[in-house]
Amino acid sequence: MANSVCLRDLQLAELDILIETIKILKRYNLRYSMIGGTMLGAIRHKGFIPWDDDIDIALPRKDYERFLDIAEKELPKPYAVLRKFGKHECMYAKIHNTDTTFIESSTVGWKDYYKGVFIDIMPLDGMPSSEKARKKYCKRIGNLVKTFNWHRFNFKYCKSLKAKLCYLIPEKWIFKKWKKLITKYDFDVSDYTCFAWSHRPGRLTFQKELFTNLAKYEFENIEVCGCQDYDGYLKSHFGTDYMVPPPENKRGTHNNGNGIVDLNKSYLIYLQEGRQK
Repeated sequence: MANSVCLRDLQLAELDILIETIKILKRYNLRYSMIGGTMLGAIRHKGFIPWDDDIDIALPRKDYERFLDIAEKELPKPYAVLRKFGKHECMYAKIHNTDTTFIESSTVGWKDYYKGVFIDIMPLDGMPSSEKARKKYCKRIGNLVKTFNWHRFNFKYCKSLKAKLCYLIPEKWIFKKWKKLITKYDFDVSDYTCFAWSHRPGRLTFQKELFTNLAKYEFENIEVCGCQDYDGYLKSHFGTDYMVPPPENKRGTHNNGNGIVDLNKSYLIYLQEGRQK
């Protein structure tokens, strides 16, 4: 069964996508940095966190938009840019292998969200200068992201009254409002940035220089750019004990054993099979 795919084989399939992505980033001198567990893996493990099934990189908004436009034309098949899930907008893009399948456990049966094995490509935007303004800004972003994410599921899955009321707000309106807000401040003239696709951007706010002062790090068998001040970034993101691995019961993946991962069969086939049933 597809779920028997070895985690290491999945990681190597993602690494292949990263290699092709970096070729374009280097060719056009675009700024990018590993973030999240990918940056942590590079420092703590010289590659993937052993139980992780994800690669995340982030680019300043201008570089992000330029990269996606170029990648849509220059990525070799079977790799492709994924900006939308069916009619649903994405808050950040993915590069996926269209000859494979990666369906997360939370989206099994939700055909719009079927995709190939992927890596995440995130944009970095600016923020207000004052701390008070940043807190207000982050609160607005967080509320919009939470509301937007509720639209990933049918109304019957929204258990709280608040969730049900949020579901009644048009998804396109929420996305438009969010996009207008996060692009209000130019990354290059701001002092701070945050992960504005997160429902907790206040917790994930960083000094911009972390993502402009870069260095190269070993990640598996390749060199990948990351924060020069990796210690400052990782302490901000994961806490001061980031070099200590979590207990085994906290070592989760996107799939968690209930999704569908297939390195030999396109998600498009799974999608077609689902329509025929």
